[in-house]
Amino acid sequence: MSNLEPGRPRRPSRLTPQMMEMFAAESLDPAVIIAVADESAAALVHAGRASDDPQVTQRLVTIVDEIGLSTLAQLWSQRPARSLPGLLWRLYVLREWVLRDPAGASADYTEGLRFADVDGVVAGAASPPGPQELQHLADEILRGVFDGDLGVALHRAGAFCRVVAAGRGAREEYGVDAASAPDAAAPDAAGPGVAGPGVAGPGVGAGLTSDPAAGPAGMGWSQELRRAAAMLTTAEDLEAGARRWRAGEFG
Repeated sequence: MSNLEPGRPRRPSRLTPQMMEMFAAESLDPAVIIAVADESAAALVHAGRASDDPQVTQRLVTIVDEIGLSTLAQLWSQRPARSLPGLLWRLYVLREWVLRDPAGASADYTEGLRFADVDGVVAGAASPPGPQELQHLADEILRGVFDGDLGVALHRAGAFCRVVAAGRGAREEYGVDAASAPDAAAPDAAGPGVAGPGVAGPGVGAGLTSDPAAGPAGMGWSQELRRAAAMLTTAEDLEAGARRWRAGEFG
């Protein structure tokens, strides 16, 4: 007799969490996933901007501490970089990086200030920009999303990324740190093969552009230079997001 015959109850199979996740992923229409990402990002921003309670703002700034970065990744990481969820994802990832590696973030930022000092002013970190100062800056930028001008917050985050990209590029160019580099303010001091203004600030490492595929002809890109280029791309995305916000494109 078959197990499927009437009168012979079939033993239910165990539904594991992995099976449930697969079912959920297969069941959700891509349009629904996009809508959930967009609506959750808009709701988060609206909730923060509608409240004048500092505790609410602080909870939104530190939401990753409560729910984990992986939860936000599931919601937002696959959305376009210049969409609202894509921009929020980048802001929270930047904060998480600074919190997890404050010494590394401080080293990158400090080196970058020699070559992107104007961006450093826009970003607004305290001087000298030690680990604690950068952690404070990361929180302050995110706080501005909820209790300030979101366009300004995105622009500051973009400037922060440009300084970091400059620091990483300088490390690649000069091998040690910015202290051993020529003075970026001196005419022609940086020598040949150094990117000019408009590419993460004057005096940045050799051939640094926002396109990792556009590396120096005949030369492979090092990991450090790729990291610098990736950070520069993030800066451009955040700055584009600031322009979109000011144009009223996010509703």
